[in-house]
Amino acid sequence: EKKSEACDSLREDNSAKIKIEFPRITQFENEIVKNKINNTIENLFSSKGNDGAGVVDFNSEMDTFIQDYDSFIKEFPDSYQAWFIERTGEVRLNKENIFSIDYMEYSYTGGAHSNTNVSFKNFNLNNGDEIKLSDIISEEKQNELTKIVEEEFRKLKNIKPDADLGQAGFWFENNQFDLNENFLIGDSSLVFYYNNYEITAYAFGPTDLEISYLKIRDLIKENSIISNFI
Repeated sequence: EKKSEACDSLREDNSAKIKIEFPRITQFENEIVKNKINNTIENLFSSKGNDGAGVVDFNSEMDTFIQDYDSFIKEFPDSYQAWFIERTGEVRLNKENIFSIDYMEYSYTGGAHSNTNVSFKNFNLNNGDEIKLSDIISEEKQNELTKIVEEEFRKLKNIKPDADLGQAGFWFENNQFDLNENFLIGDSSLVFYYNNYEITAYAFGPTDLEISYLKIRDLIKENSIISNFI
């Protein structure tokens, strides 16, 4: 966590703050798996993105953010605004060889409003790989999954089964509901999450869809990593 010199306890509307907090695996019998997962998490919380390579230097990244703010204030001295970035994450599941975390970034660097982004990562503790939706439900059954999730979506948004999604204010390619890859594995359900601006205007907020395993038990692969949850 770092902040600019202008920050003080009395006035913080013309300063910059950044905080990065995330979980790490500290003890695990397989060092290769442990390091693989920890590296993926670090890159997720790095400003360089999830595809970053090498060791992440968070101190340097935070310093750069503060320096960028100071440069902005020097260029626009009459612009009274506070910049902030807060990236936090926590473990959502650590069970049955599945390790799932969430990532949330809450930030403001100018503009009409702050921004929030949420994403999930699910790891296989057997090999350290990220778990894809196709690892749980085969490609040929994902159309059936999409139909089930769309039913939940329409129910949540009070949209009739035959109503046009575009006219209801939602953006899907070809005006057809579609699943994204931003999902969380829980011990009783899958959760699909759509961020602000992803499928509708900012004013409508994000969309969180929870699908019970009991509802999709016939779609889940035999001997899938989540089979024991059913």
